[in-house]
Amino acid sequence: MNNRNNNGFVRNPFLYLLIIVAAVTGFQYFFAGNGAGQSQQINYTELVKEIKNNNVKNISYQPNGSVIEVAGTYNKAKESKEDTGIQFFTPRAQKVSRFSSVILPSDITVNELQKLAADHKAEITIKRESSSGMWITILTSIVPFVIVMFFFFSMMNQGGGG
Repeated sequence: MNNRNNNGFVRNPFLYLLIIVAAVTGFQYFFAGNGAGQSQQINYTELVKEIKNNNVKNISYQPNGSVIEVAGTYNKAKESKEDTGIQFFTPRAQKVSRFSSVILPSDITVNELQKLAADHKAEITIKRESSSGMWITILTSIVPFVIVMFFFFSMMNQGGGG
């Protein structure tokens, strides 16, 4: 008689897990994507090219672990395609006014970039290393998994008890 009361959802907790993972992934995609619309991630070569073309208004350096994060503002907003990494969503063109890049903490690289920025009249700012960045990263990557595991084990206990 107990089998009649159990529907397919309770007998298969994997479906619950799949729904929870999809919800957490969707939440992170849509809420993390909102801030990315105004900033563009570029590599070091692109950064040097933009500075040489006088497209950079200002840049700032901030040590972050074993790398240096470089962020800045373009003189004029550029059109950028947002790469979602998901082929179902087509990239849409957006106007971006800010950029970010990562460089190695080498004195030569930092000196070259500072000289290049000074030669092309881009304002330079140096920021302290943020101590809270690591904790925020850990929390945003571990907390969703803890929630998923909590629901998974509660579903397992609920499904096995009936």
